[in-house]
Amino acid sequence: MIMRVFYYITLITIAILQVSCEMSKEIDYDTIYGGDKIVIHGYISPQNGVRVFVKKTVPPNAVNSDDRISLATVSLFENGNMVETLVTVDGYIFTSSPSFKPKYGANYLVEVVVDGMLKAITNAQNIFTPVSIDSTKLMTQELTNYANISVFFKHENLFGESYYVKAFPYLNGELDTLEFGSTFFHFANITNNISVGVNEISLGVGQISQFDSLQVRLYTLSPDLGEFLKSYNRYDLSRDDPFYEQIYPVFTNIRGGYGLFASYSYTTKTIHK
Repeated sequence: MIMRVFYYITLITIAILQVSCEMSKEIDYDTIYGGDKIVIHGYISPQNGVRVFVKKTVPPNAVNSDDRISLATVSLFENGNMVETLVTVDGYIFTSSPSFKPKYGANYLVEVVVDGMLKAITNAQNIFTPVSIDSTKLMTQELTNYANISVFFKHENLFGESYYVKAFPYLNGELDTLEFGSTFFHFANITNNISVGVNEISLGVGQISQFDSLQVRLYTLSPDLGEFLKSYNRYDLSRDDPFYEQIYPVFTNIRGGYGLFASYSYTTKTIHK
């Protein structure tokens, strides 16, 4: 009886292996790729000047290929006139000179030229006067000692700006190792449902014992930056969900290429416990 059971198990195992081999098949398929395009991702602000990443697209079946661009000329235009040639030290990051200061109310765009590739030009970005922080309120949960900061400001809806809040914790005069919101701009933290008049944005800032003061920044974002963060949030929610009707594309404002060039400015307020 034992030998017969062993015999049946062996036959079943062989049958499963044969079926699995028949169900596995290697196929060739053509990928859609329109050729190398320039990719730009960066920002301009009165506080930090210009900083952009420049690289190129790679084929979907060769994602580990080198995306670096050789001998790119990256130019900055102010109100239609070229004012700076951005410089790089690593071939990826291009920055403005330390003496360059963007002007409030002016429009700026970046142009990237590479031999043998289509020229890439960004949408023009206005430098907005940052919205001021009217007041703040620090609150602590009784049981957990975790704190939240509320930031109050007035929105006038002049250009369709969006807003973003960061809080940097300090302990004994030094920036704490736990820096809240360390990602430069995270799509999940974009503030929606802003109304004309006084608004409030709340942000969790960790345990109250981890800091003795907070530096709070209220960022005024250009409409393109706000749209990019919102579109990336929709894309992130839809890309792995089989019940979404479509995958939402990520917003880009680069003609002749892909990516984002956007502006921001901010005001700062320091809070002591």
